[in-house]
Amino acid sequence: MVLLDERFKGIIRDALRCLAEAPAREVGAWSGRVPIVVFTDETTFFGLETGSCLMFGDNIPEAWLQRWRRDGKTQLICQAEIFPILVADATWSDLLSRRAMFWFVDNNSALSAVIRAFSPVIKKI
Repeated sequence: MVLLDERFKGIIRDALRCLAEAPAREVGAWSGRVPIVVFTDETTFFGLETGSCLMFGDNIPEAWLQRWRRDGKTQLICQAEIFPILVADATWSDLLSRRAMFWFVDNNSALSAVIRAFSPVIKKI
């Protein structure tokens, strides 16, 4: 038998609530189309099927950097690596929809956060 403390019970309740409130997701089967390749460092999109190559780059807005630093964080590489993924997904959503993709992310913390919505990096005080 395992006894759960109140904190852990709260986490389980929150997870169940999130699942109950989440919209339905559709996961399609392999379409047979060539996957899209996205490199997040240069934020470059390769549509191998069409031969297209799209890219963008810019500075991260200062307001975002200030928000990320709010809790005393000084190393923002994880956030900076995730930011272009979100921008690429929003910018090219019509091209990426219902497509298999390879996202090349070269920061382990960012990769973990994107895959599991969690990063095991410990906050140092």
